[in-house]
Amino acid sequence: MPRYVRVKSPTTKHEFDVPETDPRLKRGLLTRIKDDRYPPVDRPRRAKHFIPRKQAAVAVEIPKEPTDG
Repeated sequence: MPRYVRVKSPTTKHEFDVPETDPRLKRGLLTRIKDDRYPPVDRPRRAKHFIPRKQAAVAVEIPKEPTDG
């Protein structure tokens, strides 16, 4: 039975479980997360998707009402 380890994708920053024998680990395409927090398990855990915060708030212009004056 394969054991699953928690990894993080450096490009997308998503965290998910893969089998210990996954070739992407050997090629350095995935970074393994600390074993003390996520020890190897028999079944994969739910993925944690990275959702970036907006870097800059988009300003919305509100049209000004014409003034009578």
